[in-house]
Amino acid sequence: MTRLAILMLLAFLMVLPRTGLGDQFEDATWAYEAGDYIAAVKIWRPLAKRGDVRAQWILGIMHEDGQGVARDLVQAHMWYNVAAANGHQKARRMRDTLAENMTLSEVVKAQEQANDWQTGHPQGMALARPPDLSGLNHRALAGAGEAQFKLGEIYDIGQGATQDFAKSLKWYDRAAQQGHAAARRSLGIMFHRAKGVAQNYPEAAKWLRLAADQGDGEAQVILGGMHEQGQGMARDVVGGHMWLNLAGAHGKKAARERRDKLAEAMTPVQIARAQSLAQKWMAAHDKIVPPVDVEGVQWRLDRALRGDVDQMFLVGMMYDIGHDVTQDRGESVRWYLKAAAQGHVGAQYNLGAAYYLGYGVAQDYVEAHKWFSIANITGLERAIVNREIITRLMTPGQLAEARSRKQDWMARHRQGN
Repeated sequence: MTRLAILMLLAFLMVLPRTGLGDQFEDATWAYEAGDYIAAVKIWRPLAKRGDVRAQWILGIMHEDGQGVARDLVQAHMWYNVAAANGHQKARRMRDTLAENMTLSEVVKAQEQANDWQTGHPQGMALARPPDLSGLNHRALAGAGEAQFKLGEIYDIGQGATQDFAKSLKWYDRAAQQGHAAARRSLGIMFHRAKGVAQNYPEAAKWLRLAADQGDGEAQVILGGMHEQGQGMARDVVGGHMWLNLAGAHGKKAARERRDKLAEAMTPVQIARAQSLAQKWMAAHDKIVPPVDVEGVQWRLDRALRGDVDQMFLVGMMYDIGHDVTQDRGESVRWYLKAAAQGHVGAQYNLGAAYYLGYGVAQDYVEAHKWFSIANITGLERAIVNREIITRLMTPGQLAEARSRKQDWMARHRQGN
């Protein structure tokens, strides 16, 4: 954080009257503004010990930037952690951002120091609003999975108690062993992101898969990304698409966007395989109808009916995949045709795939060849790959007919008909 940014911050924070803590905090602020960082730290440190969360946060900044003290990321993390446990949301975010530039051993050391500081300065945690840790501990030790998960979450987030990955890992593991889906997902995330443990993608995938099979949408998103990127397993875009598809069906809109982006680099056969796997998974695991974004569906349909070509294409995708509506590939083809007529290259490509695979229409290599050719002409070079695959399955007469249909379509739409 720049000195100017800190000065602006301090000016905003100097709102207390010149009595008690407010008086001393303002004295520290004037010292900082005068460039006497050492004096400022000397005043802020006892304020932090007495429970001033602003001073705790600013000490984190001072240690991170090396102002008035030696630059020390461990100490910075410790002070951010203490302030976060006292409910300071920005300190919590800055702690987690800082941790990305620290080693695991440094983070663990900082957490230990924060725990030691909290034990030695209970008055410094005056603003904390801890949950009933004793009650949770009692229930967790008695084997209550939800209490075990809640304890893991408290120590993972570090709000109401200092962040402590070792304790978090212990309680997540106990809850996960009992089949708690969110605990399994959280345990997988810890191994995936190296939170308190060495990064271990295979172990992360194991726990995330268990949670994903229980219908945890967030676990499905992360697992989809791991398949897509080949983390802890061979790279598998079909598996990635399948898990992102499932997460999207469970209301994770970001998963839908990522799935659609991934689909741009996949062949129609790969997409069809991924969709088939998703449908089989849902038949085997999904006993609850996924939530439907009724408002979003209606908004998209309204926009499409008004002529929004992008929404026409997305409505087609919606019916094609079966997200938020009953899957209806015939309806998806109708919307793709509307969008394709206005030059939407994605719709043109998907029409090629539909006719190639016989999804929503009778299988027709001539039409598939035509649409892949049109998609290639209007800007999607990879459509040519699929067209060449189909070409090997067609007779010379069919190829001539496909070229004729393409030329007719292009001529009509160039004229605006």
